[in-house]
Amino acid sequence: MTVRTTTRAALGIGLAMLVPTRALAEPSTSDRALATVLFEEGRALLAGGKPAEACPRFERAQKLDPSGGTLLNLALCHEQEGKLASAWAEFNEALSIAVRDGRRDRASAAEEHLESLRARLSRVRVSVSAAARTPGLRVSLDGRELPSEAIDVGVPVDPGEHVVEATAPGRAPFRSTVRAMGPGELPVLVTPLEADRGAPPTAPPPATRGGASTRTWVLGGVVVVAGGLAGGAAILARQARSDALDACPDKIGCDASAVDRNRTAVRLADAATVLTSLAAVSAGALVWSILDDRTQIAASAGPGRLDLRATLRFR
Repeated sequence: MTVRTTTRAALGIGLAMLVPTRALAEPSTSDRALATVLFEEGRALLAGGKPAEACPRFERAQKLDPSGGTLLNLALCHEQEGKLASAWAEFNEALSIAVRDGRRDRASAAEEHLESLRARLSRVRVSVSAAARTPGLRVSLDGRELPSEAIDVGVPVDPGEHVVEATAPGRAPFRSTVRAMGPGELPVLVTPLEADRGAPPTAPPPATRGGASTRTWVLGGVVVVAGGLAGGAAILARQARSDALDACPDKIGCDASAVDRNRTAVRLADAATVLTSLAAVSAGALVWSILDDRTQIAASAGPGRLDLRATLRFR
């Protein structure tokens, strides 16, 4: 697991964790109308000092009809509600949209609030001790995996409890809960994960068969032969049809030779169709046979437990 300290990358990760992905589909007329109503209700509730009621309306309006103005109001609402990390993420996104759209008024408002929020944020800084860096280690914050860029970097979080977990194959999970109450960083050190004593013992691998079965080889031969014959019949059918047309291009008053060639073309085409169907059916049976050859089923039992495991082997 590579550990790097990249503040800009970590900020982007924090924003991705806090802000839901917006839909890319063009909103319908009814969606826009409902979004407008929700936006106006949110503004009225926010002006009345009721951010807890206003924020869900702004959130729904933003999902229905995403816009920089709605996002800016959502950020203001979350700031008043005390969810400073959510507000921080939304102000950053609103700033990017305002710059893109040339809305200097909105950009200035977002920048002003971002500067005010910077020193008020609660952050969780997760570090991983050298001894804890085992293969397959996964670290998460509130159920979302932290990439290596977010390790040793303070990730903004809203007030309340936050859970840091670390897992690795064959190891007991690490879990730590911290409570964000105000500005500052909350350090969490992931210590070495102990061996999972409760994990069932690894069962010896079941006996395996030495390669493909005779059935598989036979089906493979059928597929190859039927496919080859189907291709040959199709080529001969096209040639016979071409010869028949050359002998009697108008298809009127054709002599016996032309008629015979046309009949031969029809028979060959029918044979090609039958052979192609046979090859397709055989190919399906071949796939099933290969999977059956490579499937292992193992069972292990313990006190009050019965485990079944199916394994598909690929060489």
